[in-house]
Amino acid sequence: MIENIHEGWRWSYYLGIILSVITLALYQFLYHPPTFSQLHVGKTRIQQTKELDWIGMSLFTIGCVLFLVGLSWGGTTYPWKSAEVLCTLVTGIMTLAGFFVYEAYFCSVKPLIPSSVFKNTGFVAVVTCATVASMVYYSLTVLWPTIISALYTTDSIKVGWQSCVIGGGVVLGQAMSGLAFAYVPRLKIQCICAAALVMTFITSMCSLSPDRWANTIAFGLIACTAVGYIENVAVTCVTLLWEPQDIGLASGILGSIRALGGAIAQALYVSILSNELTRKMPEYVTPAATKLGLPTKSLPSLFEAINKGDYSDVPGINKAIIESVGDAVVKAYTNSLHYVFYATVPFSCIMLVAACLVPDAKKFLTYNVARRLQDKSFRKSSTEANEVAVQAMNECHPDEAKVASHV
Repeated sequence: MIENIHEGWRWSYYLGIILSVITLALYQFLYHPPTFSQLHVGKTRIQQTKELDWIGMSLFTIGCVLFLVGLSWGGTTYPWKSAEVLCTLVTGIMTLAGFFVYEAYFCSVKPLIPSSVFKNTGFVAVVTCATVASMVYYSLTVLWPTIISALYTTDSIKVGWQSCVIGGGVVLGQAMSGLAFAYVPRLKIQCICAAALVMTFITSMCSLSPDRWANTIAFGLIACTAVGYIENVAVTCVTLLWEPQDIGLASGILGSIRALGGAIAQALYVSILSNELTRKMPEYVTPAATKLGLPTKSLPSLFEAINKGDYSDVPGINKAIIESVGDAVVKAYTNSLHYVFYATVPFSCIMLVAACLVPDAKKFLTYNVARRLQDKSFRKSSTEANEVAVQAMNECHPDEAKVASHV
């Protein structure tokens, strides 16, 4: 579409806009969650806003931003030993440490992340599995197009189709998990098997090479399918391990930790790839070019040309040198990517251990609906009795709801 339509790349965004409008319409007409007054009987929006953990949110956000910026700067924008990187990393880590201390001992409102949630071993295990799975997924979404274009093909259409392995594999795994969740026994065994598949096939990516295209695609597809399987189990399972009134809290903690883990993995893996390429490009490209007669003084121009993909301005270059340099670039990328997948091994081991601690959710798989949407009768009326009834259904505290209605 980009190559054959006049608007070109803009259609990448036009499609997103079209789908977003359709989604907005579907939400508007088909999704009817309880209103604010139904969920928070006796409280105004201002009161609820004052009860938010603003200090905790600020500390968490600042700490994450500083830590991720320092991680992304290291070895690329600045050396790892530079003051810019070390100060940013240390400040971010100290801020996050301060956040957890504040949440545990000094927060006077409902904490953003209560320390009590980490005493629930099953919840921690599920969050750990989901976080490591997201670290695999988010990093591959960034690295996979580079893998395909650097090692196998530069055809944009083929790169696009082969990059569908990541998203397609995750969606396939989520669909399989949704079907198996209620019918296949022993959720823990399912998680252990999925974690073992992720560990096996992501680690197997350490063997990727230009002559193993089929293996690369197969390993990536199987690993991402297992990632999708674990993700779907985790998102569902966290809502079963807490009381109905804490579903939002549990899901929010899962989402924030997953997002943080994914961002850390993305920054870490991209940093590893950049650092290894910086080291290996001269190691492989320089001898490949000079042994065929390229003048040493042309090397700076050659490395600029590699980044641009255009060798026409490199003094003394010829077709044989271009082919030799191309092979050297592929070799440099191949060996650099190996180190990226080596870095995934510890995380995969952590996920496998966490999967062994996932609780069996069979006893929670009932027809009870913990959080209810509004039906037609409730949407037509917003009386106080209805608000109390909705809060009672959603929080399982009808007596407290009645008391709150008189506050």
